[in-house]
Amino acid sequence: MFIGKYEAYKKETPHGELLLPRRHLSYSSIQKWLHDKDGYRRQYYEGEKPHSTKYTIFGNEVHKKIEDGELKLLDTDFHDYEHEKLFYMDVEGIKVKGYLDLWNEETCTFADIKTGKAPWDLVKLQKLQQLPFYSMLIQEKYRKVDDHCYLIWLKTADVEKEEHVVFDGHVLTNKTYVIELTGDEVVFRREIEQWERDKQKEQLIQVAKDISEDYRKYIEEHTVVIK
Repeated sequence: MFIGKYEAYKKETPHGELLLPRRHLSYSSIQKWLHDKDGYRRQYYEGEKPHSTKYTIFGNEVHKKIEDGELKLLDTDFHDYEHEKLFYMDVEGIKVKGYLDLWNEETCTFADIKTGKAPWDLVKLQKLQQLPFYSMLIQEKYRKVDDHCYLIWLKTADVEKEEHVVFDGHVLTNKTYVIELTGDEVVFRREIEQWERDKQKEQLIQVAKDISEDYRKYIEEHTVVIK
């Protein structure tokens, strides 16, 4: 439905009627709301396209190559996992969408793949809320989940490339930097405790309620009523 020019989705939930700018929430949209509310409003209320960097584009390309079988992980334990498993489900009446990079339905185990040159360690891994969020979704859908999940870090490097061009009898050299995989792969194992899943669920519900309240006010402030 539309209220004025704004797309809106009404949903009856155990926590009251929600009015949201999209049919569903996701981990990325929740994090956007928590850390950059103005940016969330521009993107989800006003339709501003999210900014992509060469690093996010490269990461997406790597994920696509793994999904298509063009790139194999070194750790053979993950070769039988399903790639890019879509989760589209209700949590307490709230639509949630997410993709698991690697998924084993038999054991309810998942793994997330990260690219980049910034190092991952156990402290950074513990702070990443994406893993408890997905663990919560799995438990909500299947009523069970493996308490252990994995993060696979594929290291990258900015590699200098030279391009030589002949112009007016002179050889000109142009230096650029391209992102490449180094071939190094590090696998981290992370244990998710039940309180972490409970916290993610509580946060999801609270964020949905907060966005709904904010979106109602935003529409009221930006809709002109012609009498």
